[in-house]
Amino acid sequence: MSEHLVKLAQAGDLDALLARMDDVPEEDRDEAAYKWLNVAVDFGHGEADERIADLMEGSSLRFDDDQFLTGNAHWELGLAYATGGESLPKDVGKATTHFEAAHDCGYPMSVETGDEMIADARKQLTGDARKAFAAIYPET
Repeated sequence: MSEHLVKLAQAGDLDALLARMDDVPEEDRDEAAYKWLNVAVDFGHGEADERIADLMEGSSLRFDDDQFLTGNAHWELGLAYATGGESLPKDVGKATTHFEAAHDCGYPMSVETGDEMIADARKQLTGDARKAFAAIYPET
């Protein structure tokens, strides 16, 4: 499914992208929409920013006061760009942007298993991606 979502996000086909959220379990749709709209922004589709703003005002994300959901979305995107996962191209710059956004949300430090998540992520990363990650999430 992610390969199709990547293609829609890269093309800026936001209506089709959001329509595909019907394939996501209802409790995860708002976070998934936020995540994939951010991918559209990454590929230069600024109108996705407007859709994100609408989502932040008119969905369950409005109540994401601890930024757990948005932080998780950025964390997942950071890992995907750093490793070439989820059918996204490997891109250290985009990975860094999303890791910084996740960190700004306090993620994953606010998660009970946050230290383990950081350690597991570090093991997956190599080269420039690992260096960029270490600048945001230094080893303690």
